[in-house]
Amino acid sequence: MDCLVLEGIDLIPKYQWKDVWLLASIAMSENCDDANSARLNKARIELTSDLARLKNINHVIDAGDYIDRSTFTIDELTGGIKKLLDGEFIKIENDYLKTTRKTNEYHEKEKGDRKHISIKTALGIFKKMLEVKKD
Repeated sequence: MDCLVLEGIDLIPKYQWKDVWLLASIAMSENCDDANSARLNKARIELTSDLARLKNINHVIDAGDYIDRSTFTIDELTGGIKKLLDGEFIKIENDYLKTTRKTNEYHEKEKGDRKHISIKTALGIFKKMLEVKKD
């Protein structure tokens, strides 16, 4: 298991549920362009300049709302994006957040012959990939 620090005898995992949630939201939104959509980011989060330059960030935020019925905080977005970039699960390509080949291949392998899977199943796949034990 990939862990950050040792605290007493308990290991603190590197990835948490919020990272699974973010990765699933990016996967749902990677081919969306905020410029071609109306009324995104209903919560109207004040984005940092680094986040605002991403062409699909509002779709990612809205996908997160759809998946978990809650809104990402700025810390969840910036910290999660950094961790997922560092782990090579996502990339930034032409100012779009996208999943990497590593993520896509793992997802396809776990999906198997099924053409379509539920969001719950997709979350389970990403949770397993990131080795997250708890919700």
